Amino acid sequence: MWGYPLEDRKYETAEEVYKFTGKERDKVSGYDYFGARYYNSRIGRWGQVEPLLEKYLNISSYCYGLNNPMVMVDLYGLAPMDVILHGEDKKWAETELNSTSKNIKYSVDDNGKLSYTGVAITDVEKYMVDAIDNQNVITNLYLTDADAVQFEDGIGLILPGLYGGYETINGKKITSQFLNMDFAVIYSRLGGGSVGKSLIHEILESHISANQELTFNESHKKVLELMKDTEVVVKTEHISGRFNENHTFGLINKNTKVESPDMINLKNLNFFK
Repeated sequence: MWGYPLEDRKYETAEEVYKFTGKERDKVSGYDYFGARYYNSRIGRWGQVEPLLEKYLNISSYCYGLNNPMVMVDLYGLAPMDVILHGEDKKWAETELNSTSKNIKYSVDDNGKLSYTGVAITDVEKYMVDAIDNQNVITNLYLTDADAVQFEDGIGLILPGLYGGYETINGKKITSQFLNMDFAVIYSRLGGGSVGKSLIHEILESHISANQELTFNESHKKVLELMKDTEVVVKTEHISGRFNENHTFGLINKNTKVESPDMINLKNLNFFK
C-alpha cells in the first residue's frame, strides 16, 4: 500500500492535498493524480487503462513506463520517445547543448527529459531530433563526477565519456552512456571539441548503437564521420589516453603533444553509483 495513510496516525498540521510523491489526492475518489492516470494507494494499482493501451497490449493495459519506472518517466501516458539526462549537471548540459546548435533549441525538464523546438537543418541536428523522437529507443546519459564504471566483465573509465551499451526491455531498447562534465572541459581544452559537442557525441553514439544495433566501435566511428560532415568536429582520433608507471591516466593530443594533468588514479577509482 505505497502512499496510503497509516491507520490511526494523525499529525498536527493543516490539511494538505499533495500526498504520495507530491501528487494531489482527489478528495472524492481518494486517488492520487499522476497527470495521465490516477493511483489507488490502498491497493497499489492504477485506476484506469493507459491512454495508448492498444499499442502495448503485449505488456499491460495498466502499466506505467513499460513497467520499468527506474529508467522511464511517463508523465502524460505517451509513447516512449526520450533522451534522458541524469545527474546534477542537467542545466549545465542544456546550456552547452544550445551553444552548439544554430537551428534548434534544447530544453531539459526537472526529470532530465530532453526536448527541442525549431527545425533541424544539419545532419547532426537531424540525428539529435531522431534520438529524442524515436519511439524504439530510450537514450540515458548519466552526467557524473565519477571516473569509472564497474561492469560484469570489467571496469570502464569515463574519460570523458563511456559507452555503456543497451538492453532490450519489453521490446524497447534502453541505453546507458556516461559523461564526466569536468573531464569534458579538460578534453575541450586539449582540442577535442566543446563540452556541448562531447554531449552530442555521447548521446548519438548511444542512440545510434541501439537504434541500428551496432557495436561500440561501429557507432563510435559513425558519429565521428557524422560530426566531421558539419561544423561540429570532435577530434577524438587525435586524443588518446595514456598510462604511466604510477597507474594514472590522462589525455594527450597526438598532434600538438599537449597533455592533461593526471586525471584518474587506477589505484583509487571513484566508481559510478
